Amino acid sequence: MPENDWGFWALALTVLGTVAAFFRWQGKVDEKLTGIDELKKAVGEIHKNISEILRRFPRQTFASQSPPKLTDFGKKISKELNVENWLNEHQSRIRQELNHKDEFEIFE
Repeated sequence: MPENDWGFWALALTVLGTVAAFFRWQGKVDEKLTGIDELKKAVGEIHKNISEILRRFPRQTFASQSPPKLTDFGKKISKELNVENWLNEHQSRIRQELNHKDEFEIFE
């Protein structure tokens, strides 16, 4: 092949540039995947910590009697979440959604 065949050299340089760009891209993808793996690990640790914290709380938020009543823990959660104000704001929509349901369905 002649040394002054510029078309060949232009093609060779283009191919080399494309290959180099591919490896740079692959490196960036590998870096992102490593970041995702680290994020998944961190989220797993957070989930584990939250699960451990939740195990320490009493689970029962309402007393199983008829009609059901909130336990002290349920009242505390309701107060901290400001459920009464939320219900007042959304009362009409909630009533429409529950209008055609039986009592046991509403409880669930």
